[in-house]
Amino acid sequence: MHLKVSVALLGALISRGIEAQSSPSVTNITLQLPTRIPAWREPLSPHLAAFSIEMDRWLEFAGQEVGKPNVYFNQLLQNLGERTGQMPLLRVGANTQDRGFVDLSVPVLKSDFPPPTVNVPNPEATRVSIGREFYALSGNLPAGTSFMWGLNLKSLNKSETVAQARLLADTFQGSRAHLTKNVTLVNVEIGNEPDFYGLTRFGVQGPYGPSWNVANYSSTWVEFAEAVSRELEFNRSDSPAGSRSTGPTLSMGAFTGFMGPEWSPQGMLQAGILDKASVMAMTSQYAGHAYSGGFDPRRVVNPGDLMNKLSVRANMTIRTDGIAAVRSVGLKYILVFQIRILAGKVANITLRVRRIHMRSK
Repeated sequence: MHLKVSVALLGALISRGIEAQSSPSVTNITLQLPTRIPAWREPLSPHLAAFSIEMDRWLEFAGQEVGKPNVYFNQLLQNLGERTGQMPLLRVGANTQDRGFVDLSVPVLKSDFPPPTVNVPNPEATRVSIGREFYALSGNLPAGTSFMWGLNLKSLNKSETVAQARLLADTFQGSRAHLTKNVTLVNVEIGNEPDFYGLTRFGVQGPYGPSWNVANYSSTWVEFAEAVSRELEFNRSDSPAGSRSTGPTLSMGAFTGFMGPEWSPQGMLQAGILDKASVMAMTSQYAGHAYSGGFDPRRVVNPGDLMNKLSVRANMTIRTDGIAAVRSVGLKYILVFQIRILAGKVANITLRVRRIHMRSK
């Protein structure tokens, strides 16, 4: 019942102030509630509803400067926090995290956008320049907000990824931590959708050839994770009792799900991504992406389309083996439901990408 209420609240909070241009769709379902708590029950996380934000649009959500937040977005998060008992988690990065490069001559952020088209009215940036204040904008969000920050893997430039980790560490753990003292960095994600870095079975091809496979990804990710760990202090599961850090953990994977069975949790575990005890100790979860919808300029989006119950159940069912594999090594599995909604095409909606995160513990 909590899941139903949370999703309904999210839809209501997002649509507040938005004029619906069409009648909402209604689905009648029968909900069976047991008279006693079943043996197979699991606690629901308040993070069942969360937001994933493209890095190139970060300023639109966090505010243009440190100390000058986006009041509307903060109120939305606070409304959700009051109703769920915990502030929503924000994942910042996504596609454009792999186009991000540190440039300290830039005050906050510079995003280079291609011209819009009919099919892509709000294109993603081809390059994102990360300035000194970029990560510090995290402190503009309401107290208690948790973050998963994404780092660039796709460029395969370890020096660049380390530079981003160093700036992130300085913002949350170093000389500028006072700016983010009321929010928490809980996860670091190295790379987004690496199964599309190479050859794919679709029209979109990555920059790398057939040598980029799940085994190559796994060894590369381990190499980059070790480098990042020399900049950020992680919460390590192998630390002695009483000396555990309050730092973040690593989130691995972020596969699209379109390139199975090769690109799957089982594939990267078999390739040895967690064979090193030091890497295993820093890693807490696998993130899988599940696209339940998409954008078409001819499509009319109605309230209720953001998350379809039948699609959600299907997405869970086809990932059962992957969830079991991840849990078998003691990690959490996060399933990310992603529905792309572009601004200017849907009744005054200004959030370009909305995603619903489902935690499967």
